[in-house]
Amino acid sequence: MKRSNLREFETALTVSGKSRSTVHSYTACVRDFLRFAGVNLSRLRRDHVAQFLVHLAEERRHEPSTVKVYVYAIRFLFEVTLDRADVVENLKAPRVTPKPILVLSPDEVLQFFEAFHSRVHRTIACLLYATGLRVGEALALTVHDIDAKRGVIAVHNTKVRRPRFVRHSKALLELLRNYCRDSRPPVPFLFPGRDPTVPLNQSTVQGAFQAAARDARLHKTVTPHILRHTYATHLLEGGVDIHTVQLLLGHANIAATLRYLHVSTAHLAGRNIELHPLLADR
Repeated sequence: MKRSNLREFETALTVSGKSRSTVHSYTACVRDFLRFAGVNLSRLRRDHVAQFLVHLAEERRHEPSTVKVYVYAIRFLFEVTLDRADVVENLKAPRVTPKPILVLSPDEVLQFFEAFHSRVHRTIACLLYATGLRVGEALALTVHDIDAKRGVIAVHNTKVRRPRFVRHSKALLELLRNYCRDSRPPVPFLFPGRDPTVPLNQSTVQGAFQAAARDARLHKTVTPHILRHTYATHLLEGGVDIHTVQLLLGHANIAATLRYLHVSTAHLAGRNIELHPLLADR
């Protein structure tokens, strides 16, 4: 794909409301597909698409969840950028079996927090657990997004490009105030990268999480998203109703939130847990 065509593809994705990470991953998928096909855009046929998808599944042995992303990217290419929807008509993505949701126990959360050597990374971990934010949403926050009087944080860089508010506890507000006072992050981002005009890199945070989980001897692969799962599960176990949790997570469909009921052992046992201070006084 020529650079001009690639820019057109990226622009169309952005205009359609896709997140930055989705634009990046779809573009990488399309590049990969075009390298495999080895023909000009005008000569691409459905056979090229079918052969590529078989190659992904049988030769590269990609998981269905990965192949699904490729299918969505290729469909967007033909339907929107090339205006050749007939090529991908009725092209279905593979069915993906949801993986079991992994969550931390309240004790494991404390162990995890204590294992961080960096204050910045510990603060990010506490923020993710206390709000259920996705890591990209958290890293895009600015000081001005935190409304202490109303007790909320404005989230603008959401997965679905629909701003929402999440609540913060007094404990989280105090933690963030102390972090800002001592670290004095430069404007605009709360967690800036080496270049203060861009936020901290997600891969840096993920590496710090892996190291902390290892030092805490949790024997679990702890990712930033696991803290989002843990947040939702602990809220349900603490007695927060399912619809409130849905709103806080930004789920458009209640079915996405209901998954957490199946991993909430306290909820299934008919009892509530005592919420961590970062989740309390809501």
